[in-house]
Amino acid sequence: MYFTCQDSSTSTPKARACNANEAGGDLLMTGQSVLNITAPTTGPTAGLAIVSDRNNTATLGWRGNGAMQSTGTIYVKSGTLNYRGNGAGLPLDSLIVVGNLDFSGNPSQFKTTYTQSKNVQLPAGALYLSK
Repeated sequence: MYFTCQDSSTSTPKARACNANEAGGDLLMTGQSVLNITAPTTGPTAGLAIVSDRNNTATLGWRGNGAMQSTGTIYVKSGTLNYRGNGAGLPLDSLIVVGNLDFSGNPSQFKTTYTQSKNVQLPAGALYLSK
């Protein structure tokens, strides 16, 4: 899944890069459904399950008693991952890069693991913590 901004200046809207601090494509899943996402294992998007344009400030939200299950990297650098409801959720096998993480519920749990071979491959020298 790839979330961008939209160019509506033509008769056929098309995707474009988001401007700084612009809200573009988003996702809101509600109810008791389950969304399973698995990243491709080959090609230029190998390991990427959910990607949002680096400037996209939109929210990807899961609400209700349903759950999301993801295998692969979730990259929402400038946006928010909003995960709330009354279910325990399904475990994510994801490297998660988000601007904000918001989760709540009764009882709520956010479970994640990380299997390097199922996510974006990062060179060992490039891994570090930042503010």
